[in-house]
Parts: sequence; C-alpha cells; structure tokens
Amino acid sequence: MKKRFLILFLTVGTLLSAQNDKKYVETLLTDFSTKLEQRGIRDYFSVEKYCMGNVQMFTMSNGSLCTSKGTYTEVYLFWTEDDGSSWVKKFDNCGLFLSVELKKNEIHQYAEENVSGLKSGSVKRFETENMNSGRPALRTEIHNCLQAYRFTMGGETFEQKFNELDLAEGTDERNGDKNLNYNYNKGMPVVALSNLCNNLLEELNTKGQFKRQ
Repeated sequence: MKKRFLILFLTVGTLLSAQNDKKYVETLLTDFSTKLEQRGIRDYFSVEKYCMGNVQMFTMSNGSLCTSKGTYTEVYLFWTEDDGSSWVKKFDNCGLFLSVELKKNEIHQYAEENVSGLKSGSVKRFETENMNSGRPALRTEIHNCLQAYRFTMGGETFEQKFNELDLAEGTDERNGDKNLNYNYNKGMPVVALSNLCNNLLEELNTKGQFKRQ
C-alpha cells in the first residue's frame, strides 16, 4: 500500500512540475539569438512584456502544469531571413513556441529604418501637475506593466524600456492629472514600434497562432 502511495505521489509531483523565472526566459532568448547569428542573421530585436506580480499557470501537452515562478514574462523576437521572409518567435516561463512567419515585414522594416530614433529617443515617465506640486494624485491608477525592447542592429546592441502608464494620456485633466509627457512620448519611435507590435501580437495570440514546441 505504501509503495502504491509513493508511486502515486511521485506521479502527481511530476505532473505539477515546472516553475521558471524571468532569467529562464532570458536564457531561452539568448540561446535562440545566438543561433540566428550563427546563421548570419545580424539584425533582430525583441520585446519583453510583463506586469509585476502577475503569475500564470499553463497545462502542457504532456498533462503537466507549468507555473511562472514570480512574475509571468513573455518575450517576442522579430527577425528577417535572407530570403526576405519575416518571422516572430514567442518565449515565456514555460518554454518556446514555434516560429510564426509574418505576412508583412513592416515591423522589422520600421525598426531598421528608425535605428537612430529608437536608440536615442527614450520615453519619459508619467508626470502630472499634481505630482509636481506635491499634491497627492489620488485619481492616478497604479500600473506596473512594463515593456523592454532589445535591439541588435547595425552592429550595435541597445535597449529601451518603459512603463505602460507612461503612455497614458492621463486620468483626470480637470484636476491636474493629465500626463504632461503624453504628447512627447506619443512621438517617440519606440512607441510607434510598440503600437505596431501590440496590434500584431494581439491578433496572433487571439487567433492561436503561437503553438508551444
């Protein structure tokens, strides 16, 4: 009886297995990026998206469960092959997804054409009159969702990172809660790229295009 209980315990333990943190996702991204470079692909970029404290659980193809260890992190890597085809690959705390070929190459093309702006134009933090005057911004919602872009282009590697709250127009303009940096941030190339990526990724995720390897 004890032996059967032990076998059952080990089986359940196996099914309730994996917990991987943000560093695990970054390791997967680095390994895949290295493989791209080994094939002669030198220009690519990735976007990392996460909301602090957001934990997610998935049922894997073998029936086991995978839970993010800490914050759930998803990363999307964009690149173009020598034949001109554009691709995106998804990574998260539970592993890799199959690469998806894109119908258009506008996202990677935009990144290539705006390297200078993407490198120098940083998003400014969310700022209101209330915050500057020392008055409490009681109407300002607290967001802690971030996007981090990492570019390897033109022989250089550089990064851009911002809180999604920085892109908000404000919460209550009549009471001094308008984002003073909204118009500036809206004109940043990395924000334009973010909008392109978000629209595409939402469409691909909604249609179930990303499938785990």
